[in-house]
Amino acid sequence: MVIFKNNVFGSNNLGVYLCANNEYFLHPPKTKKEILKQMREISPEIEPIELTINGGSVLGAYVAINSHGMIVPSIISDTELRKLKKNMNYEC
Repeated sequence: MVIFKNNVFGSNNLGVYLCANNEYFLHPPKTKKEILKQMREISPEIEPIELTINGGSVLGAYVAINSHGMIVPSIISDTELRKLKKNMNYEC
């Protein structure tokens, strides 16, 4: 297992902004390129998805994700939800 130290937007509260499981890595726009590079090096099979929820950068506080599915809040816009589904190759 690889462990790396970093911060997001100057905050050590990574879980507020980032969210991941064994398939997807959700991150807000303007996430440091260094973090994205580290994630690709650690797990190249994990798909990074740039996303906002209600236009905000706080993803980890709103999203619950595991290997069986994902729960998002009702405040996610239709456009954001479509983008998420498209990036996950999700078909209704």
